[in-house]
Amino acid sequence: MPIASIHVLEGRYDERRLSKVSAAVQDALVSILNIPPDDFFQIIHVFPPGRFLHTPSFLGLKYSDDFILLELAFISGRSTGTRLALLKELNARIVAAAGISPDDLMVHLAEDPGENYSFGQGLAQRAVSAQRQASSSDSRGHTNGTDAVIIAALVRAKPGKEEELARRLHVLVEASRLDRGVMTYDLHHSLEDPALWFLYERYQSREHLNDHLENTVVRRFLADSATFVDGRVDIRTFSIERP
Repeated sequence: MPIASIHVLEGRYDERRLSKVSAAVQDALVSILNIPPDDFFQIIHVFPPGRFLHTPSFLGLKYSDDFILLELAFISGRSTGTRLALLKELNARIVAAAGISPDDLMVHLAEDPGENYSFGQGLAQRAVSAQRQASSSDSRGHTNGTDAVIIAALVRAKPGKEEELARRLHVLVEASRLDRGVMTYDLHHSLEDPALWFLYERYQSREHLNDHLENTVVRRFLADSATFVDGRVDIRTFSIERP
């Protein structure tokens, strides 16, 4: 759920050019962070001269009046590699869309815990409960790998509902990865069947799985699944077998 703030100088960006910058930002977020297309929140600031101040050069970079300051806030938890890939993708797409120098884009990424965001109704829809924020280690400060629980789930979209299922699954994955005790939560798409998806989930223990099932996003997905899932979600539970 990134929130993008785009800052530019007055007189340099007309509506057409701003629209291209806006689309480039969203396309980069969808491409790298795998957010659903309707996860779209942007604020565009156009400042008069004297209210948008910056150095003409820094760290060997040269800035012109086309300079863009882009601030992105999103829920914490993404890897360093993902954040670095996002910086490259943003620069490539915005430079191409706006016709600016690669130097003229400054990006600030800010991460916050899910409980810092409310999408309405006074609820923190992406919150991790106090229990889930607790240390993932047990009372002795470590976990027992043999207690891990594996979930394998096959999900097939109803005809004509492929895009909706994909959007719902991406929201589910983003929220689930924040839960306490979630070791792996990966989404896979069939190469042969565009309607078929596979979820691989690994939890530190059965207790952590039970906590995850109380996640409001998980409960909503399951409650609404009849409208976009063909049949039932095929869920299988496994334990780790040690020799």
